[in-house]
Amino acid sequence: MTIDFKNFKLFYGLDDTSFQIIDWRKDFANYLLSRMGGIEGVDLALRVHRSDGPVEFSDEEFGAIKAVAGRKLEEGGIVSAYFYSLCNNAVAQASATI
Repeated sequence: MTIDFKNFKLFYGLDDTSFQIIDWRKDFANYLLSRMGGIEGVDLALRVHRSDGPVEFSDEEFGAIKAVAGRKLEEGGIVSAYFYSLCNNAVAQASATI
């Protein structure tokens, strides 16, 4: 999976045509650092923060990100619009190279 956090599409409507392009690198990297912990969390956070284009994640890494970000807000998850956008911004390697 790849996600471009510098040109992140934040969807805010009931369809996929209403979105705003934001630079989500710093905020999401800080979120990963505070919620994931461990060397894996530090690695993912730094890769997101230092990126200047799409960041590549293994299926395992993306699964871990979704598991943390998809929690209820009370449990440290992210707002549903951001989670939905995170999933919609993820591009599988096969479709990214076509």
